[in-house]
Amino acid sequence: MAIANTPSPKLNVQNLALQKSHLQTIDCRAPQAISSLLKNALNNVDDYAAKASKASVFEEIMIKNPPCLIQALNKLPAKSCLQFKENFIDETFFYPRDDIKNALASAKNYHKSCIAS
Repeated sequence: MAIANTPSPKLNVQNLALQKSHLQTIDCRAPQAISSLLKNALNNVDDYAAKASKASVFEEIMIKNPPCLIQALNKLPAKSCLQFKENFIDETFFYPRDDIKNALASAKNYHKSCIAS
């Protein structure tokens, strides 16, 4: 079980920094593309390094642009959305879980999402 804010020695900090800077190029006007990224991430949740790498991107989106992530989650099937919640919202890597949840709850379309419970 991964513990929030406890990076694995296998993580490449330089890669994470590059991914973080890549967030500026993500276009949230195409929620289906982000939904595909979210769904793809669910295929690697048993690989700690891969999961942490994806979490670095998703957590930045959740903190900096929560409506974007909510919109993408709403494009997923309900089961996938709940799996994402379990693996990337309830179990965070880089930001405290409460900060992530509060940021997401601040999105105007949060109450219509599968993670609002």
